[in-house]
Amino acid sequence: MNGRCLGCHTIQGTAAHGLVGPELTHLATRPTIGAGTLTTTHEHLRDWIRNPQAFKPGSQMPAQPYSAADLEDLTAYMEALR
Repeated sequence: MNGRCLGCHTIQGTAAHGLVGPELTHLATRPTIGAGTLTTTHEHLRDWIRNPQAFKPGSQMPAQPYSAADLEDLTAYMEALR
């Protein structure tokens, strides 16, 4: 909840109540991310967060400059959103 995500995304039950990006409450139950661009796997989640433009040019989501450790923690958290 200290990152940039909650400025755009909503996750029910948390302080994240963004209005711009997709709701992430049940992200891990979705078969794909990035509007169907990638299958929902650990690697794809991590790589999407790091640089969504590499997979979907024109995406409104900017690249996220997390450290490798923070990126792994965030990816693990997102995989728990069921």
